[in-house]
Amino acid sequence: EVDKMGKQIRDVDARKGVQSASPMTSILWLSQLAVYSWFRAKHEESLRLVQEALELSERSGMHVGDTRVIAQGVFASLTAGDSKTAGSYLDKMKAILSPKQRMDVAQYHYVSTYYFVVSGDLARAREHAVKAALMFGKSDTPFGAAIGSASLAQVHILRKEFREAAVWIERARTAGRLMRSVNVEMQVHLLRAQISNARGDEQRLIRHLRKGLAIGREQGFMGIGWWLPAVMQSLCMKAIEYGIGPEYVREFIRKRIVVPVSR
Repeated sequence: EVDKMGKQIRDVDARKGVQSASPMTSILWLSQLAVYSWFRAKHEESLRLVQEALELSERSGMHVGDTRVIAQGVFASLTAGDSKTAGSYLDKMKAILSPKQRMDVAQYHYVSTYYFVVSGDLARAREHAVKAALMFGKSDTPFGAAIGSASLAQVHILRKEFREAAVWIERARTAGRLMRSVNVEMQVHLLRAQISNARGDEQRLIRHLRKGLAIGREQGFMGIGWWLPAVMQSLCMKAIEYGIGPEYVREFIRKRIVVPVSR
């Protein structure tokens, strides 16, 4: 949970803690800092922390958390608009996967889904999303079930398969409630807002935007698990039109609506 992570970081001298800890602890902590920075829309800082963690992993020979760290590199690169760097990280992740580490494989498919959505290849995105959702669903971990279901729901929405999306949104909501995740709750409302917007259902659109953005404002979130600039820009414009959290939404746009890097 990002809010809990933030409290931990505020309660500890993060850099001092990393320097004095064991390599494994330092790598895990750098990974957490990278995720936290990313949710605060600090893309460059997140990528710097990812690289620092990978370098420490290489020097120490401790590679236990490499897939998690590399996955964060993919996310931070994509939300910064840099698909080339994201693709490089994704190739690294694939190269170190072991079939025996099913959660790592599930995470690879989850991250690949995001990469191919951003790349505009919804067919390949769907293939990875289905694999991620099914593998995470068999893991009996609410967090995996939540993110896997939400990612497949997002792909269905982009493909205008709204009935299918609704099924997976409900699965994400159920898993999110099991772990009392405000992050997942925010994402569920924004997914439902997308469907309502596509269907022209103004009443539901306003309701879900208000609920979802209220969570983000209260928690200080500058992003969600999946960040799609075109989608979020559309929702933010609707929020401003209806007077929903205008100051927070404008900050959202200023920090998070980025233009893809041309390479």
